[in-house]
Amino acid sequence: MVNTSNRALKNTSKSQSKSDDKVLIWTRTITDWTADRSLEAFADQGCNLLHIPCIEIEGVAITGPVQPADYVAFTSANAVSFSLNHAELGKIIRSATAVYTHGVATATALAHHGIQVSLVPVRTAEELAQWLVRHLPKSASICLPGANEPAWPMVETLCNHGLQARGYSVYQTKSLARTHDGKTWTPEDAKLVQTSWRGIIAFASPSAVRGFCEVFNPKEGSIAKELIAVAIGPTTRDAAAKYFERVEMAEDNAIASLAATARQLYLGLP
Repeated sequence: MVNTSNRALKNTSKSQSKSDDKVLIWTRTITDWTADRSLEAFADQGCNLLHIPCIEIEGVAITGPVQPADYVAFTSANAVSFSLNHAELGKIIRSATAVYTHGVATATALAHHGIQVSLVPVRTAEELAQWLVRHLPKSASICLPGANEPAWPMVETLCNHGLQARGYSVYQTKSLARTHDGKTWTPEDAKLVQTSWRGIIAFASPSAVRGFCEVFNPKEGSIAKELIAVAIGPTTRDAAAKYFERVEMAEDNAIASLAATARQLYLGLP
């Protein structure tokens, strides 16, 4: 196993001292790691688990006016807490005729705040937009709090179909791989692991794919074929397919499903 001292990430598994270089790389944020490490797929520490956070989330202040809306749609769990911290958005969300999302984590976050949510049985933001077009009244006004750079142009899609949709940027994502303790990878360390890692890498968003690949550039080393990428959904799968020779997808749009799929593939490797 490559030893990059304090500059490298901390291995949270008991198998840290193993000479075997097979790894399962988890790329969610440092903030998410507290909850993620207790997932059933990782609980028995049967994997050489490496945490390389590849994104950072920051709130964005809303400077313009917020318009009333009948419905609210979320495509990210990160948007929930930031939206509810905004007085006007919070009122709209809590008084909406219905609140929709396609993500299990997002639905859980909303329920945690006491908000009744309809979980739409689709996998992507594009499919959620199409579902809303089919099921909402043509006169519907829709509030869409989310990232400053959404993965899919939901507002434009809904407006093109005659709905009154307004988007609000409540957070931004910074894509950059760091060590487990938040330090920057040096070019030397990044180059070193390019020739040593083999196994699985799990991505929960296209932003995480970008963050990892900007630092490690799979196409320059062997990890494009030595690491199997596991994606939480179709959009993330398509992003990973640009860099990795083999990409698999979780059964559901859920972090637990992503972890379970990654672990199953890891255990199946020689």
